[in-house]
Amino acid sequence: MTRSRDVSKGATRNEFVYTATTQQTTFSGNDSNSNSLSYTVGQIDVFVNGVRQHPADYTATNGTSVVLAAGASNGDTVQINAFGTFSVTDVLAARTEFDYTATAGQTTFSGSDNDSQSMSYTAGRIDVYLNGSHLNDTDDYVATNGTSVVLQSGASAGDILHVVNHGTVNLVSNILDTTLDLNGEKLVLDADADTSIHASTDDQIDIEIAGSDDFNFTANTFNVLDGSKVLIGGQSSDSVGGATCNLQLEGTSTADSSISLKCNTNGTTAPTLRFGKSRGTAVGSDTVVQDGDELGVIVFAGADGTDTETQGAVIIAAVNGTPGSNDLPTRLVFQTTADGASSTTERMRIGSTGEILFGKTSNNFGTAGGTFNDTGAKNGALELICDDIPQLALNRLTNDGTAIVFHKDSSSGGNISVTASTTAYNTTSDYRLKENIDYSWTATTRLKTLKPCRFNFTAEADNKIVDGFLAHEVSSVVPEAVQGDKDATRTANNVVKKADGTLLHEDVTEEEWTQGKTDGIYDNSTSWASSMTTPVYQAIDQSKLVPLLVKTVQEQQTIIEDLQSRVTTLEG
Repeated sequence: MTRSRDVSKGATRNEFVYTATTQQTTFSGNDSNSNSLSYTVGQIDVFVNGVRQHPADYTATNGTSVVLAAGASNGDTVQINAFGTFSVTDVLAARTEFDYTATAGQTTFSGSDNDSQSMSYTAGRIDVYLNGSHLNDTDDYVATNGTSVVLQSGASAGDILHVVNHGTVNLVSNILDTTLDLNGEKLVLDADADTSIHASTDDQIDIEIAGSDDFNFTANTFNVLDGSKVLIGGQSSDSVGGATCNLQLEGTSTADSSISLKCNTNGTTAPTLRFGKSRGTAVGSDTVVQDGDELGVIVFAGADGTDTETQGAVIIAAVNGTPGSNDLPTRLVFQTTADGASSTTERMRIGSTGEILFGKTSNNFGTAGGTFNDTGAKNGALELICDDIPQLALNRLTNDGTAIVFHKDSSSGGNISVTASTTAYNTTSDYRLKENIDYSWTATTRLKTLKPCRFNFTAEADNKIVDGFLAHEVSSVVPEAVQGDKDATRTANNVVKKADGTLLHEDVTEEEWTQGKTDGIYDNSTSWASSMTTPVYQAIDQSKLVPLLVKTVQEQQTIIEDLQSRVTTLEG
């Protein structure tokens, strides 16, 4: 017969029984019950006609056969007990033995034995021998109450009954005080033997769950293997912001749902949170990323009464250009979700050049939004672009005073001040800032050289006629009123041209222009060039003509007063 028994809440025993032929020494394959012999070397007991054989009386080295040193007789019963994998819950087997000398016909054995030990056992965890022959449970004896063994047939006077009890001892107090050497074998933890702890790889402890290694320990390192999860807080995996992640911390308070990082060092270093991305498909890959690849994302989500899928805000770091060795141009994008919306919209981005965009995704001068430039010819420039409303609103609270101050090389050149009802445009004019003051100069002659005219601007679609001057015609009369030189040009780089060849936008890469056409930012009639020559137009500050006008009026007033005096004299 073959029997699998729970010997010690972990150790299992399979029994194989063979009926020998004359001089048979090798026993393998199927036994009398068609069970094929299989055992772990060093973990078997062998009995011939119920008598336990010494290990020197047989050879059992291959796990599938047992070879007796001396041939058996025809009809001998050879029993092989194979002990299976040892596993642990909270206890291990402890062995106690009881020996009794029988009287004629005795069937019940209990109480004190030959060594004055009172029989005590755990039902189902004993082996019983009569004169060295192993007896079978139920067939040969009954042992159910923990204190007595009752033979099915009475013993003879002088027979020796041997009872072996496989009791229990506490693992902590009995095993952990010494070394438990599994020699690379598994420590099985469940009934179907697919959950265990083992060290089949030297210097590594593996935790196997449901047949697969999920976690392991190496020196100073705890590894969560690919596909496994770490859930802190006792909850099952929860989708947050549209993703169910392998590391989850969930709790019911700030303390049990938060992560804190602290660095203690006598230096400037601090704790960091780091994200990494590659284009590789295997763990540990360093395949180069590409323009537009997201390097790291921080998602903020909240429960909406249904789930926690909807994203409220997102911060994205993405490649912003062509990466190379130790060269990784990157942008940072900030997105929020509007009231009534179910997805985020980009609100601000910081480009790889340091350029900051507000409410727009490209530095297109024709697209509403804001731009702070941090590179190229526009470095330091702020552009605010919108339609129908003021591009810039300033509000000075409580008292009247300056709203904007203008500086040149740290020196104030003027300001704009406001009251509740007026705005003043003020140019610095303190006498302490001036020298070579001259009041005796002639204005009328210069004024007469000015050429006021009427014209329309070419950019105005309605050709509206206005009064004014041509800047270059004023520059020789009042030079300080004119900025720039006549017919001046400059070289603009990375430009987008209008269909007529004039400049539409500069400091735009060809890739940005190409993507801009796809996104509807640039019309298909536009073109891109690495550089072009473009006009630098003159400008005029007509307020600078006021001193000339005032001086001319004063000169004319002197003439008028002189003429009036002469008329008065003639009429008198």
